[in-house]
Amino acid sequence: NGSADFFGLNSYGTAWVSYDPTTPGVDMAYASMSEAGFPRALSVWLYGSGWGFRKLLSWVARRYDNPPLYVTEGGWSLPADTAEQGAADQQRLMYY
Repeated sequence: NGSADFFGLNSYGTAWVSYDPTTPGVDMAYASMSEAGFPRALSVWLYGSGWGFRKLLSWVARRYDNPPLYVTEGGWSLPADTAEQGAADQQRLMYY
């Protein structure tokens, strides 16, 4: 209620989530997740979606009355042995 100066956010991916009343997940949420249709990074757990990240940012802005927002962590893993290979990152370009 107005007690924070900013909002810090770590974000690492997007997934489809649906309510699942049968069993709580490892985080105790009654939801099931699917990454179907999202591009996967080199990390087996990391799936990307630019519009998913945008939805998250918009939700934070609406929920907390548009505070200054700092994305403190995020990323995309890819196979690269050199800086040049890392810079030629087509998956990250497609994210936007």
